[in-house]
Amino acid sequence: MSALFPAVLGDDFEQLHPAVAKFHGTGPGARAEGLFRITRGNGPFSYAMGWIMRLPQPAVAVPVTLQITACPRGEHWNRNFGTQSFQSQMWEEGGRLIEAVGCVHFAFQLREEAGALLFRTIGCKVMGLSMPYCIWPRIHVCASPSNTVPESYDVFSILVTLSLPLLGLIVKYEGELKRTSECCGSC
Repeated sequence: MSALFPAVLGDDFEQLHPAVAKFHGTGPGARAEGLFRITRGNGPFSYAMGWIMRLPQPAVAVPVTLQITACPRGEHWNRNFGTQSFQSQMWEEGGRLIEAVGCVHFAFQLREEAGALLFRTIGCKVMGLSMPYCIWPRIHVCASPSNTVPESYDVFSILVTLSLPLLGLIVKYEGELKRTSECCGSC
């Protein structure tokens, strides 16, 4: 199975910083670990949405592992934030990256900017029904060269924010991941 991100980004994949490209170009079998800071939104609705979505709890330095394995449509991403697990499946569809979290499917446009890989939400479906833009979760992802070891080909920075219109921030997590190994990549 070929790597998902080079297929979605096309020629722009070659412009990514080597650490970002090395990890996202591996596909199934990639594994990384690091420490993240997790911030959750304020207020009861924000808290409830985070709980419903099983998002990680706030923490200053939580150990994180990320394992990518193959699945029938593309890649299975298993993220462990301490003892909490967050899983999704990703695949390419019509030049977009689709990420499924349970019955919710997000469509992302990917682009390269200054060596970083950026995700922008361009669609959302719940149980197969397209949601109107005014209620889509706003998910922004940036995988960029390491802030602490910029010359590294194995360490990269991650920043993910999830917010909802009218509710604001639901969760933000950020930190650095170090590529640790490759395995067989099967589920």
